[in-house]
Amino acid sequence: MPRETGPRDADSGTRYRLQCVMHEAEGTVAVREEIRFVNETGRCLSSLLLRTWLNAYREEETSPAALDELYDRAYPEGFSEGGILIQGVWWNGEIISSSYSDAENTMLWAEIGTLVPGEEGILTVHCVLRIPQCAWRTGRGEERWQLGNAFPILAVWDGESGAFRQDAYCPIGDPFVSECADYLVTVQLPDGWQCFGTAEMVRENGVFTGEARNVRDMALVFEKGDLFSETKENIQLVTNFDRNRREVYATAGEALRIYEKLWGKYPYRSLSIAAVSFAMGGMEYPCCVLIDETLTGDDLELTLAHEIAHQWFYAVTGSDQYCQAWQDEALCQWAVLCYVEERYGKDARNQLAIAYVGDPMREVLHAQVTAGSPIDRFSDYQDYHTAVYGRGCACLCALDLCLSGTLNDFLKNYCEEFAFRIATRKDFEELLYRFSGQDLSALTADYLDTIF
Repeated sequence: MPRETGPRDADSGTRYRLQCVMHEAEGTVAVREEIRFVNETGRCLSSLLLRTWLNAYREEETSPAALDELYDRAYPEGFSEGGILIQGVWWNGEIISSSYSDAENTMLWAEIGTLVPGEEGILTVHCVLRIPQCAWRTGRGEERWQLGNAFPILAVWDGESGAFRQDAYCPIGDPFVSECADYLVTVQLPDGWQCFGTAEMVRENGVFTGEARNVRDMALVFEKGDLFSETKENIQLVTNFDRNRREVYATAGEALRIYEKLWGKYPYRSLSIAAVSFAMGGMEYPCCVLIDETLTGDDLELTLAHEIAHQWFYAVTGSDQYCQAWQDEALCQWAVLCYVEERYGKDARNQLAIAYVGDPMREVLHAQVTAGSPIDRFSDYQDYHTAVYGRGCACLCALDLCLSGTLNDFLKNYCEEFAFRIATRKDFEELLYRFSGQDLSALTADYLDTIF
């Protein structure tokens, strides 16, 4: 069982119970999902919003994997449909009405009657996930299925607007803003298949069971092959990497050691590192990272170091990945620079900084976007990477100079202050002011908001 983590009381907060059955021949997963929801919004609610991200894969025009520059890698056999078939929705055991409010069917409203502040209830969803043949966050092949952002999940409540967040599934960037919750998951798989992911999975009588506390999502990988495990820094690493696994273990162990020293203990017991078909290279989930199986050498090492850093900047310390993508992606680029310096020395770090910071600061963007632009402003993946990853990381390098090399001390405070919460840019800048005694907002605005 994962460690007790986070500031929430063990008897409060949102809980998900997922019961999954894989149907290999049909390319589907039958799901019974039970969500214990406590109304902490301060308002009476008559409906709850579920984000059904997988429905974006129903059509080629809306699929996040159908980017022109990545289409052939994402759909090597041509377009394949994915989606969610909702079979029924219940509130406290009684069937209720539900309906979509967007053309892509990624916003499912469940009509619950009246739920006053402080009260709770159980929302139950029966559905079937159709997994596309696709090399993306969710996809399947003959020997491996990855389920990232596949299960219906509650939308985040925005206290300022007094409404649930209704962000679109943008093809560029990660539009998944989510609160921490507890998950209990059971998975039935055909003979020869195994399961790993966000939860530590234990097999008994042909059923895999796992539990994860204080995590922002549940990612699972179904593997028709061997799984391997090794302990590093008192953390169990689980992977399906075969020929590269010694390299994967070494990189993961060093990354965990370095990041724990810089920003505090990794608060979970395990970390899954999944080799998958993934056209974008890597993707982070709580206690789990997806890594493109074709990566080798430096590309594999640096991608893995970046994705593991997301365990601090996303999984534990959340942010608004839709409106301020730099707040996790740029921080993870900074993390890779720290990893390289600690492992290989300052010369190696300085050489990498040319590619990570120097080149992006000289590149000309195709659109009027900045590192601080919301992801729905980006229509070009190269612009997104240059602005958010590169110029965002340049901002952090500049902050480190202003702080006389103590940015990581600040980031340790940041991780402690906002653990298992969602930090805004304002939160980041206000804590930076308290830490440094300096108003550095002009510097951050210069890097994050200036078009040049």
